[in-house]
Amino acid sequence: QTAFRHPIEEIVGLRACDGLQRTFVELAVPDRGIVAAFALRPQTLYFGGGTPSALSLSQIEYLLNGLRARLDLSELAEFTFEINPATVSAEKARLLFTLGVNRISMGVQSWDDSVLQTLGRAHNAAQSERTLETLLAAGFENIGIDLMFAVPGQTTAQWEQTLARTAALRKFGNRTRKPST
Repeated sequence: QTAFRHPIEEIVGLRACDGLQRTFVELAVPDRGIVAAFALRPQTLYFGGGTPSALSLSQIEYLLNGLRARLDLSELAEFTFEINPATVSAEKARLLFTLGVNRISMGVQSWDDSVLQTLGRAHNAAQSERTLETLLAAGFENIGIDLMFAVPGQTTAQWEQTLARTAALRKFGNRTRKPST
């Protein structure tokens, strides 16, 4: 199985600098010569770290259309885009779905706002749930949820509450699956 993964999560401060975002997006689209030389036919594409969702709509469109134009995606089975719940609008969710992303990995981290504050997250638990609803409304059926355990100061009760709230996502029906713990 061939995997093509770009280390977007390693780009420090991506959200803070549009110039850096532009440079990254331009560099992330593979050169046609390299693609031709290696005859890339990925089965999986993964953009991770939560940071990709900080890109603007036009940057996401440029990046994903560039990949589609340069790679033979005839064997692509899974196209994952990792998101931060604070950076996804309904328009961005629809764009990702329209451009062929078929799996979302959402960095919920915790359903406890005090744990999220300890982690310095820009979102709260209510925003994570709204983002999940936005993704489902856009058409996504394969949504993984990332959780963090053993956060400094996190109690067993907080962790159990996070697990229980994650399990309660069954209320969304079979459309929500593969919770990552």
